[in-house]
Amino acid sequence: MAYNQINGPVPLEIGNLTRLKYLNLSMNSITGRIQDSISFCSKLEVITLMNNSIEGGIPPSLAKLQLLQEIVLGNNNLGGRIPLGIGLLPKLQYLFLPSNNLVGSIPESLGNSPSLAIVVLRNNSLTGGLPLMLANCSTLYYLDSCKTSSAETSPLLSSIAHHLLH
Repeated sequence: MAYNQINGPVPLEIGNLTRLKYLNLSMNSITGRIQDSISFCSKLEVITLMNNSIEGGIPPSLAKLQLLQEIVLGNNNLGGRIPLGIGLLPKLQYLFLPSNNLVGSIPESLGNSPSLAIVVLRNNSLTGGLPLMLANCSTLYYLDSCKTSSAETSPLLSSIAHHLLH
């Protein structure tokens, strides 16, 4: 349903789609918040809502979606912190959250993600450095995060470089 000039909020009834595996509403004019009822879509593997005007925060209830592999929410107006539970999703491979208004630090819990391969967080207002726990992600091969100081990221980068070379 991407590129369909859909406007307005994601309906609360989205949670009634319990067999939904892929939700792609990118490149529309979606407004409002991501509904907590999305957590009832227990079969959801991919949520793609990029390039809309979604506001509010990333609902912590996304962490209930244990089959979730891709979270693509870039280029919206999302604010608040990245929920800690996102890093505990066992199948999460792709976390794409650039160009929002996210604040706070990158959750340490991302370092515990057994499948995480790609993380894109650039163009937010994240503070602090990259968590050293990210060096534990043996599957991580692409990390794009700005607004971190090189002094804080160098131990992580050294650890990742060591992992890739050995």
